Amino acid sequence: MSLTNGYPPSISLKQRVNGKSTGRYIHKLVAQHFLEKEEDQIYVIHLDYDKENNHIDNLKWATKREKEVHQYSGENYKNRKINRSYAKLTESRVRLIRRKVNDPNRRTRIKMIAKQFGISEMQVYRVASGANWKHVTDY
Repeated sequence: MSLTNGYPPSISLKQRVNGKSTGRYIHKLVAQHFLEKEEDQIYVIHLDYDKENNHIDNLKWATKREKEVHQYSGENYKNRKINRSYAKLTESRVRLIRRKVNDPNRRTRIKMIAKQFGISEMQVYRVASGANWKHVTDY
């Protein structure tokens, strides 16, 4: 199933207004009709983080700051896989670089490790120190 802004297609409603096609999310329509809101609250959040659960007890109006705090404290955000398609390195290659550099019996120069992985010497130092790829902790 494809997602649009994280929502399955069945969660949005397409309608024509004055000859123009518009899309509305079901959770926003439910909140507009059944929940009280203050002037600065323009976002609707799902309290249980399930975007398919549009029950009124699961929805709440929120400010931008409240939405961000709620969004970043959810399990989906914490457990997300970081996709770096533009990166020369992968997490497994970062682990390998760290093992090679931190090996007490290392005979290979940093320059050779950099050449082997197609990166600069400075990048090897940054990866080894944790300045870059710091989220990769086990190696």
